[in-house]
Amino acid sequence: MNIKLNKKDFIVERDELSLSELLKIVAPRHPIAAVRINGKFVKKENYPCSFLNENDRVVIVYMLGGG
Repeated sequence: MNIKLNKKDFIVERDELSLSELLKIVAPRHPIAAVRINGKFVKKENYPCSFLNENDRVVIVYMLGGG
């Protein structure tokens, strides 16, 4: 399956993939603030039941601190 992940091509060798499974694969280092699929925000409790499709656009927004 081909998707766009934060504006970059990302290929997954699976036919079915939930958002929570994708997040396990990419293993983000920073806490996640929000996730959008095709421009729509997904609630954290819906990650396991939000399945990705070919050519979906996924944006992961991270919480970063600084000062």
